[in-house]
Amino acid sequence: MNLTDKPMTIYEHLNDLRKTLIISLAAWLIISTAAYFGFQDRIFDFLTAPLREMDLKLVMTTPFEGFMVKIKASCFAGILFSLPVILWEIWKFVLPALHTHEKKYLLLIVPPSLILFVAGMAFSYYFVLGVALKFLIMTAGSGFIPMLGASKYLGFIIGVLLPFGFVFQLPLLSFVLTRIGLITYKTMAKKRKYAIVLIFIIAAVITPTPDVVTQCLMALPMVLLYEISILISRLARKKQVPAHPEKS
Repeated sequence: MNLTDKPMTIYEHLNDLRKTLIISLAAWLIISTAAYFGFQDRIFDFLTAPLREMDLKLVMTTPFEGFMVKIKASCFAGILFSLPVILWEIWKFVLPALHTHEKKYLLLIVPPSLILFVAGMAFSYYFVLGVALKFLIMTAGSGFIPMLGASKYLGFIIGVLLPFGFVFQLPLLSFVLTRIGLITYKTMAKKRKYAIVLIFIIAAVITPTPDVVTQCLMALPMVLLYEISILISRLARKKQVPAHPEKS
């Protein structure tokens, strides 16, 4: 923000916010529509791949459920693929209020944040989802026939994928908080046991199922990420220059 710039009025801020919301919503709608009409089968096949590995199929409990599930899946894909546009619009909206060093930090943070978000969901999809599904179905016993409702399954998938995307932001968050001086790696290491307890509580809250195995599959990567965050915090700490006494 340049001190010589004329401050924006409330009306101008609201107008910019309106443009940001309209463009973001339009991007989501366009990409969601394209996903539905062009890629709905591929998206659905991708989301149901863990079920096919177990020779299971989804069932419809209402005539419209299959239609609605594919729309919801396309909207979910639309959100993910429109994120760059949405973040760019948010960036343009907050840009005038930022100082030069704040702009630099934000430019450095956003790309790694997107990469970590995608990495978290990919980790969840390839390493957690299948294990959780197999465990839940196996523990039901031989007296049950798995008949998974399409809507419930989609909710379960999203409930597992999204939290991992946010959880994988932890190393980046520790880097930022260390650089601005709010935390230190020593504090994080000292509070490790409390953090682990809190992690398991959070995992129990955000896990879409009440079973212990799925909660552990959520919590254990979070514990590992916390340890990585301590290391990153240690590397990110600002070096203090020792004060030398002036020579007389």
